[in-house]
Amino acid sequence: MIVLRLPPGPAAPPAVYRLAGELLAADRPLAELEPWRVEAPDAHAIAEEAVSGDQWCGDDRSAAGWLGEGWVGGVLRQVACREVAGGYLVAVEGAGRFVVAADGGAVTWAGREPPPGAAAGDAAAPEPSRRDGGAPASGSPVSAVAAAVLGPVLALALALRGTFCLHASACLLAGSSAPSGPGGDGAVHVFLGESGAGKSTLARELPRLPGGTWRRLADDVLPVRLAAAGLVALPRFPQLKLATGEQFARLARAENRPSLPVTALHVLAGRWDPAAGPSAAAATTPGVVPVEGRAAALAVAAHTVAARLFPPVLLERHLAFCSAVADGVPVDHLAVPPLPEHAAAVAATLAQI
Repeated sequence: MIVLRLPPGPAAPPAVYRLAGELLAADRPLAELEPWRVEAPDAHAIAEEAVSGDQWCGDDRSAAGWLGEGWVGGVLRQVACREVAGGYLVAVEGAGRFVVAADGGAVTWAGREPPPGAAAGDAAAPEPSRRDGGAPASGSPVSAVAAAVLGPVLALALALRGTFCLHASACLLAGSSAPSGPGGDGAVHVFLGESGAGKSTLARELPRLPGGTWRRLADDVLPVRLAAAGLVALPRFPQLKLATGEQFARLARAENRPSLPVTALHVLAGRWDPAAGPSAAAATTPGVVPVEGRAAALAVAAHTVAARLFPPVLLERHLAFCSAVADGVPVDHLAVPPLPEHAAAVAATLAQI
């Protein structure tokens, strides 16, 4: 279980959620997590007991860590991470400081501070316009606090517990025509790529094809971990770019299994360059080129959320994880022709993998 202590807000009872293979007990509800709330008879008692423990906020005496800019909730913010006694202190511009326990089992909001890297006495970072996880006045879908918690902060906590978040979209190919992973769960295709590569577009267009055999699992972030069955996707995770009604938990409650085996990882590579690519196929034809060994492991590492925040011990575990993934799951470069007009051709190519 991960205990989440949020900034002060409207009085409300604690809540328990299940996401990314974990129970998360929050000291008050967070709107972006509501699709994953656990409606068990003892959920309230679990949350009350979990959040009533000591609110450790770390020892601020620490060595220098990582400082830089990163996309948090669609906004480029300064982010800092450094090791403190018993865990890690993550500071996100506009959201404040969060202490993540060394085992990832607790996340505590520890107040606001000047923007990461600012000298003492500098002006404090501006507070989000709301402190309850709702939309700020700017019209952004989520507040800075919610974006930080569900972005780098929770990504670090999950990584410390063996679950890594990929910057990826994903779709499940279900139905009798789909290749079947362990347990007959269908084929999970994960799409990696930089912002603007087309991950969200592909994950949106495949389910729109006739037949209804494709389902979107993730739009931008996909938690994964190694299990006995190999690499599994954990689709119960908030996709901050999607509306509440578009979350996988709302679209497919009856089949919302906590984990699904991954069939393949596809790094979106755009259209083929006839001069440099392995094929002179027309721009209307999808193409697949396998990626193996070190290159495959590096592709996984390069698309891991918040990896720049990982301390040395976690970075070593992460690299071992990437190598294991590369050894056990097909990785390829996928050239995608223009969508949506060629979505059916892409689907046919993926169905053969």
